[in-house]
Amino acid sequence: MNTSGKCIWAAGTAALLFILPGPAVACPHCNIHNYLGSSVKSSTNIFEATILREIDEKTAEVEVTKTLRGGHKAGGKVQTVMYGGKNHIGKKFIFSDPTSWPPKFEVLPLECEEEILFLLQKEPAIKDMKEGVRVVQMISVQAQGAGRKYIEEHHEAAVPLLIAELNSLAPQVFSTNEVFFGEYRLGKLFEALLVKPTDAGKQYVLGQLEVLTKRGSSGVDWKSIPYGATSRGVFLRDILKEAQKQKELSPLVLKRMQEIYPALAGLELADATYAMVLSGSEKIETLQAKAAAADKKDPFALGLYFAGNYASSWWAHEQAYKCWDAAAEHAVNLELRKKIAERIKDSEGFFKRPEKTNKPPDENRKNEPRPVN
Repeated sequence: MNTSGKCIWAAGTAALLFILPGPAVACPHCNIHNYLGSSVKSSTNIFEATILREIDEKTAEVEVTKTLRGGHKAGGKVQTVMYGGKNHIGKKFIFSDPTSWPPKFEVLPLECEEEILFLLQKEPAIKDMKEGVRVVQMISVQAQGAGRKYIEEHHEAAVPLLIAELNSLAPQVFSTNEVFFGEYRLGKLFEALLVKPTDAGKQYVLGQLEVLTKRGSSGVDWKSIPYGATSRGVFLRDILKEAQKQKELSPLVLKRMQEIYPALAGLELADATYAMVLSGSEKIETLQAKAAAADKKDPFALGLYFAGNYASSWWAHEQAYKCWDAAAEHAVNLELRKKIAERIKDSEGFFKRPEKTNKPPDENRKNEPRPVN
């Protein structure tokens, strides 16, 4: 799950409360995208309320301000699941009582109201293209899928609205981490734009690549190394990945990226490395030859560090180790080398990679006849 902004949700029987200030990735089998729909639909009561006090570490008393489903009346006081309630006194959230198989989400931010109402419909229907563009950006796979289907069926009319929404949302996401699910929304809008080939879609993609050539180079604060790529890097990853699905567009995008990549430096080079590796546009070995200069080694390694962290978050451990190993090989900066080593050590404590053995051939077997295929 790629999220930006504040997401407050309770997951599973533990009903853990998470407040995510920036990008995060969740297990693909238990993330909010897959299970928000079942959590909402299995709830008898869904209501907005203000937190009055903490009763215990997992329960709070709240005052209802608006009911989305169920019998709670505005002004009524309710005891409900809320971890860390004392830290949110006076704040308002959406509360529910899901009975679905975990993970489930008892506490959600107010930004989820439109999606909850959409999911509560017996047969969710999209009225017009403006709603379709909003729905395709929603959190759950159920809502997002409905939006994508509607847009696919009316794609020609959708393209101008999708591009306008991308142009409006992207600057907000790139400039702050406070946009609700900003990176995810950008990715889903872009997927919808490229669901069918269009000249406008092609020009949008090529235009986004040209932005890379005009941005210059952003320095890296090596004393405060980020965990993952910037929002621009995440969006570039999505662009490269989706463009590969179009026969005409794919070679154009790859050729332009191959031209742009050697001229990049700093954080832009790190983001591009991350994006190209994770999208499968280029192999690490190919990119490292283009980033051989001394001033490019650390940004190149940083991009691989980002890519390894992302792959690990989705349990792609072999890919993660490949990225981290290459990052460790090329990193010069001591702080970066330390970060990479710590990440490898932490991962091996959870998922140890197979031992590599280089045993000499067995003398008794080396002359045995080999099977003929």
